[in-house]
Amino acid sequence: MKILKLAITIAWLAFSACSTVLVPQKNIVTQTKIDTSIKEDEAIKAFYKSYKISLDSQMNETIVYSEVEMQKAASENVLSNFFSDAIATTCKKRGVNFDFAMPTTNGGIRTSLPKGAIKLQNAFELMPFENELVVLYLDGSSVKKLVQFIVDKGGQPISGIRIEAQKGNIINITINNLPFEENKTYRVLTSDYLANGGDGIEAFKEARKREALGIKVRDAIVEHMRNENSAGRKLNSSIDGRLKIEQ
Repeated sequence: MKILKLAITIAWLAFSACSTVLVPQKNIVTQTKIDTSIKEDEAIKAFYKSYKISLDSQMNETIVYSEVEMQKAASENVLSNFFSDAIATTCKKRGVNFDFAMPTTNGGIRTSLPKGAIKLQNAFELMPFENELVVLYLDGSSVKKLVQFIVDKGGQPISGIRIEAQKGNIINITINNLPFEENKTYRVLTSDYLANGGDGIEAFKEARKREALGIKVRDAIVEHMRNENSAGRKLNSSIDGRLKIEQ
């Protein structure tokens, strides 16, 4: 027992001798202005040069041509219609079953598309995120809540559904050219980000069922662009009255 006590005492003394004492120090923050006066690091440039050449080659590939310029705008617009229709078309060709699509919100569309050559880089700039597509099963009341969200926001990118509203009140909903049925379950094509409640869409959290498709939103758009180009067609889009929201 005496030996054990002696060992403990020695260990404690050793710990005390080696313990670190923290002494507060005054932090000094300096700012460095980033401008042309700072020379480039040639070693770093040489390191990533081959990767940059390869990446630039891929991003500069022309994948399709567009007959019109598609710009971001509020309510229904040619860009949001193209975005949602392109994704819906790709998924239908892949055999995905859904009733209508809302693959993103207006904030998720990050830039416009130019008239003429559309490069792969344009598609990445349009949708730079790695979001994937899912199908949600919503009952009629949840669909109505989603439509109210769309109306309150002044419109969102949609496909396969038509909405009429006046002064914030829903007047009419048509899905796949059929009248909306509140007692029916609808399959909604959207992104995993929105399905998780992103951008404040509470209706998607009420889904009865969720199916992951393993398809990235951007890949669906690129696939549509390539298919149109292979078929000898140029991109086009128009306003068709799918959103009629009168304030």
